[in-house]
Amino acid sequence: MGMNARRRAQGVFALLFCAALVAYAALCLRTHGAAMQAALSEIKRPASAEELRAITPALDKILYKNLYGRLLLSEAHARVQRFMGKYETNGFAILRDKEGFLEYGGLAVYSPEAARAQAQKLWRLKSKAAMRGGKLLFVSPPVRHRRYEPETYAADLPYPDLHALYDAVFYHLQRYGVASLDLRADFEKEALPFEAYAFRTDDRLTAEAAFAAFCAATEALNRDFGAQLDSKGFYRDIRNYEKTTYAQSFLGSLGKRAGIAFGGLDDFTVLWPTFPSLYELSAEKRDGSERTWLGPAHTTLLRPSVLKKAAETRDPYGTDLYKVYLGDAYPYARIRNLAAEEDAPRLLLLHDGGGAPLAVLLAPLFKEIRVIHTGAARSPSDAQSRLRDFMEKSPPDYIIVESRAENLEQVLP
Repeated sequence: MGMNARRRAQGVFALLFCAALVAYAALCLRTHGAAMQAALSEIKRPASAEELRAITPALDKILYKNLYGRLLLSEAHARVQRFMGKYETNGFAILRDKEGFLEYGGLAVYSPEAARAQAQKLWRLKSKAAMRGGKLLFVSPPVRHRRYEPETYAADLPYPDLHALYDAVFYHLQRYGVASLDLRADFEKEALPFEAYAFRTDDRLTAEAAFAAFCAATEALNRDFGAQLDSKGFYRDIRNYEKTTYAQSFLGSLGKRAGIAFGGLDDFTVLWPTFPSLYELSAEKRDGSERTWLGPAHTTLLRPSVLKKAAETRDPYGTDLYKVYLGDAYPYARIRNLAAEEDAPRLLLLHDGGGAPLAVLLAPLFKEIRVIHTGAARSPSDAQSRLRDFMEKSPPDYIIVESRAENLEQVLP
């Protein structure tokens, strides 16, 4: 084939490819245009470059969710990857180990200066709390990477080992005198196996792990600050909760990106309190609208409706069972324990998206819990303003910052 013929063939292919893209875009608009328009209408026009950067991921998510045949394409790709014996997908964005656990790909590169900077931000927040009589505890979930089990990982793939980053952060926190709880050590001490605290398709904690974190955090508050919370150990007794497991029902954020054929489905466990309780939950959405619920823990702080909807729709992609905690990933929420003693303490909980079950479990111990999920806020400046208001108008007795070390920059506004 001559040079001119090759160029003509390339031109024809380019035209056909562009025509196919235009036709596919038209099909997406025809089938999902109304849903896309409704979702876009909920996003407020950005007033600054910072707000524009904050809404860009939301726009990407809306476009991705409204692709025609998206799930079929995703599952087809996942099946091909499994058939070929691959341990990576989406251009190494998602990796799978030999036991089927997914994690984000990428070499673990961190800066010692960044670790020190995050420790300094925690120290400054601790100092502001201390001016009003408050105490701060940093709680870090365990690293997803199993450093003592290298045989579980496929060779020559960029599995991120973030243990060095965690070690650096905790080193600086100790230097700055910030009370911290490294759940890597606690889970290893309790011999809690990786399978008990990690989902295969999600990087948040299981119910069993959240309960272990709750017990460890309560013990740390009592030990480091003399909090005298749950002095009889009633709420830390697993026998006071009913454990229900929903088999093969949960598809986490990693699994939704990789596909069910690549990562499978998880069992999902919920610990339902069996003791009497009465709460008022006020939650604010990203757009500023607010709702309030009143009732016992198993209908306000925990939402059976989320599980019921998942069972009815049988659509793991369209549901997030983690919303059983507090009802959704709200940027701001307030839990009032209407059965608490008048002198019960107040808590401010900042978290990276995985702290909702911790808020539910801690609720019986406090008169009020303010919850800030910075990543769900409209912008970092909005979260910073709300944090400042909470600190000044209703100073908490205790602050818990629950976050993975790699997420601290996003959690601390």
